[in-house]
Amino acid sequence: MASATSGKARPRAVNHCPYCGTTISSPWQGRKTVTVYVVVLLLVVGFIGGRLLASGDVQLVEERRRLQQEQGRLRQEQQQLATERQQLDEERKQLAAAKPPEHSRVAGGDSVAPKTEPQPRQETPVAVGIPPATPPVQPPTGKVWQNSIGIEFVLIPAGEFLMGSERVGDEAKPVHRVRISQAFYLGKYEVTQAQWQAVMGANPSGFKGDTLPVEQV
Repeated sequence: MASATSGKARPRAVNHCPYCGTTISSPWQGRKTVTVYVVVLLLVVGFIGGRLLASGDVQLVEERRRLQQEQGRLRQEQQQLATERQQLDEERKQLAAAKPPEHSRVAGGDSVAPKTEPQPRQETPVAVGIPPATPPVQPPTGKVWQNSIGIEFVLIPAGEFLMGSERVGDEAKPVHRVRISQAFYLGKYEVTQAQWQAVMGANPSGFKGDTLPVEQV
């Protein structure tokens, strides 16, 4: 009887409520399912983390390779610059050696002066709008004189006179003596715009007219 019952499967333990008789399942059944879920979740997280690390390593490798290429290119450029600088130095030495001395001697022993380039002629600048000055014309000895453009002059002789007046405003006081040590010619009329333009080459007046007096000068 004992051997017959030993070969059979042991029945599953089932708990019954002592009050109502309801069947209660074992608490270990739910824990096994949670454990499986946790293991699967850890495997997924590990797989994703490994892929991320792998991709990060690839980016680092690419960045390191790009930096190495950039350093190699910079070294090549430095070498090229050094070679060009050396070539320039050699050309400068060749030019200095090929330059003739300032005083070279011929077979007879006479020295030959170095050739000098002709210097450009310096021209005196002339102001725009103003004609070049002409030599002054000596006026005659008469009391009235007219120049080449029609300006009339009168002779102011040397001498003395009293300037001012006591019978007018304060601007004419006091009466004082003025002495003219050398005679000179003074324009009889105001300078017209035509006369000014003939001499200066421009007319700055606001009210235009050849016979009107020049203004704004």
